[in-house]
Amino acid sequence: MFPTRSVAATIAFALLGAPACRPREPAAPPAPVPAPPAPAAFAQDDWPAFRGQPGLTGLAGGELAADQAPLWTTRAGGPITSSAVIVGERVYVGSEDGKVLALRLQDGERIWATPLGKPERPPTIEAPPLFAAGRLYVGDHDGVLWCLSAERGEVLWQAATGDKIVGAAAIAGDGDARRVLVGSHDQRLHGFDAQGRTRFTCETDGYVNGTAAVAGDLAVFGGCDGKLRVVRAADGTMVAAHDLGAYIAASPAVAGGRAWIGHHGGQVVCLDVQSGEVLWRYGAGEFPFFGSPAVDGTRVVIGGRDRCVHAIDRATGQGLWTFRTRGLVDSSPVICGGKVVAASEDGRVYVLDLARGERLWSHDVGAKITASPAVARGRIVVGAHDGSIWAFGPRR
Repeated sequence: MFPTRSVAATIAFALLGAPACRPREPAAPPAPVPAPPAPAAFAQDDWPAFRGQPGLTGLAGGELAADQAPLWTTRAGGPITSSAVIVGERVYVGSEDGKVLALRLQDGERIWATPLGKPERPPTIEAPPLFAAGRLYVGDHDGVLWCLSAERGEVLWQAATGDKIVGAAAIAGDGDARRVLVGSHDQRLHGFDAQGRTRFTCETDGYVNGTAAVAGDLAVFGGCDGKLRVVRAADGTMVAAHDLGAYIAASPAVAGGRAWIGHHGGQVVCLDVQSGEVLWRYGAGEFPFFGSPAVDGTRVVIGGRDRCVHAIDRATGQGLWTFRTRGLVDSSPVICGGKVVAASEDGRVYVLDLARGERLWSHDVGAKITASPAVARGRIVVGAHDGSIWAFGPRR
């Protein structure tokens, strides 16, 4: 996922103070922010959501071969800027021609393709899908959140926001308390129930481009007003709003009571989710960070608009290594075992050594990549701006 052209317009937004959330409740002291466990890869060997799991830490389960090979490639009807998800033996991804696709992970064969919106003016789909309980949730540039059957691609419901959706939805809670959370360029985070009914809207002072990280009953998200917000996922009640001083187009990673986020001011910030205390900053403000970080027990890995992938010490914020590509790195990297999977606008997919940042393998797909790779079952899936979707796996 990458920021849209309209993100640049948000530079002029003023930082106007604390936002309002609806519905409002009588003022009460905020509950303490729970400290989730240290980040761990998804228990099952799937990649059902943007960044792989609710905390958006970008960790994939299993191991990844250092030497990859193309398994298959197929084409959609429009550019692929949506990041794929992988569940079981299926790949789900959106296309800028207004379709959501289901493909076989084994060979890329199309299982179904569902067009959204009006045939005469299909919406652009840039947002990654979210898979949960047999359903897919995906937003479009018309500001509509769609719920589809993952099995057959049938539209189950749709819900409108006030402007375009470019980030993935997130799921919080279970049963009647389940909430589907999605940000919009209408400057709100929206909370829908499982039937698509609006349960709350949380107002901000800028576009919400990224995905909300879910930690227990809390959701953490950034906005183009420069604030990282913490809200209750059930009703949108504001817990905290931390001003980072530069607009945020990416999604945070959250684990162990800490959040990591890169922003347009050219820094990666680690802060305490509850207090907002900045624990460290990385970067001298020379170039923006639009991608989201991957975080394991010792490292934070993120792409920058200096054309590099950066590895940072999780505890201290000190730089460990940088790997230079030939294009901007708006794509968000993935950590899998001792390796990093990254993609660049130079059209290459890379596998790097996590400890040293050395290139182990790369492949040129022939077109710009801004979508983030999905990694599951030892395979890498990523789309490109020429409409191609690629799957890579161990060289046989």
